Amino acid sequence: MKKVVLYIRKSTLIQEYEHQENLLIDVCKKNDWEIIETIRETISGTKKNEDREGITQLRNVVLEKKPQVVVCWEISRISRTSLGFHQLLSFLTENNVSLYIQNLNLHTLDDTGKENHITGLILSLMAEIAKMETHTLKTRVKVALQNLKNKGVVLGRPKNTGDTKEKTIKKYPEVIKYLEKGLSIREVSRMTNVSINTTLKVSQLIK
Repeated sequence: MKKVVLYIRKSTLIQEYEHQENLLIDVCKKNDWEIIETIRETISGTKKNEDREGITQLRNVVLEKKPQVVVCWEISRISRTSLGFHQLLSFLTENNVSLYIQNLNLHTLDDTGKENHITGLILSLMAEIAKMETHTLKTRVKVALQNLKNKGVVLGRPKNTGDTKEKTIKKYPEVIKYLEKGLSIREVSRMTNVSINTTLKVSQLIK
């Protein structure tokens, strides 16, 4: 029985994990795979791997628990940048872990642990397509926002609706605690599950 890790990513809080997860669980049951870890992440797929808690967790699980397969629904769940995808794929391959993309029914390693080069070519193409889709979506959003501005619609958060300095400091006591211990912004962000931008903002407020 192969040991596998499920990797599930969504972009926003209003999206749900359940649909992806239930589909992947069914796949594992049909293949008689043992799920040893399920990683769920809410973040944009365009973020760098080093800024993603889920990718960091996945790397740690691979090194510590030695799964044979990482299972995800589609390539864009791993990353919406070709660089981010290939960085993770290289890491998995170096550790003899196959990446299984369910909607394409593709493994990056065969049963003997060798790289499937045809799969590699297909996934490289799909990674570029995911990148292009993201670029197209961003362009459409920019055009839509500009059209709204041209119509006189005021965009963005109303003035004076953000937290005051005092409220922000009270809101993140754990962040402040680790910052005062001398940890880096990235370390504090990872340990408290608070975004790097917010952690940096708190750091600047307490200086």
